[in-house]
Amino acid sequence: MKFRTGLLSLVIAQRRHLPLVAEALVAVTLAGLAIRLWSFSRILESMGRAPSAAALSAAERAAVGARIGWAVPAAAKRLPWRATCFPQGLAAQWMLQRRGIAGTFYYGASITGASLDAHVWVMDGERAIVGFREASAMRTLVQVTAGERPAPEGRVA
Repeated sequence: MKFRTGLLSLVIAQRRHLPLVAEALVAVTLAGLAIRLWSFSRILESMGRAPSAAALSAAERAAVGARIGWAVPAAAKRLPWRATCFPQGLAAQWMLQRRGIAGTFYYGASITGASLDAHVWVMDGERAIVGFREASAMRTLVQVTAGERPAPEGRVA
C-alpha cells in the first residue's frame, strides 16, 4: 500500500514531471535487475557507453542534472523494495547518457573499525547528481565516465 499512496502523492504534487518520474521508476527497477543478473564488468561497460549526441548549454545541462537528481531518489523511495545507492546511481548515469550528458559514476568504500561501507554516487563534472552526501567519507575504488572505456576488471581508479 505504501507504494501506491507514496507514488500517488508524488504524481499529484509533481504532475508536470510525471514522464521523468516514470522514467526514473523504470530505470531504478532495471538497474536493480541488472545488478542481480549482470557481472560487475558488464555494468561498468553499460555506464561507459558514449552518451547520445546532444548540444546542451551549461544552464540546460545543470537543469537536466538537477531534475534527474531529484527524480531518481524520489522514485526510489516510493518503490515497494529498498533501492540502495547502487541502483540509484546506475539509473542516474543511464538517464544522463540518454540526454547526452557524460556523467561520472563513482564506487567507493570506507573502513570504520571493523566495518566496511560501500557507496555509489554520480557527478556531472563538479555538479552532484545523486549520492553525493555520503561520498566525502569514501575512498574512490572505481570511476567510470560515460564515453570512456572502463578500467579492466580488477583495476581501480
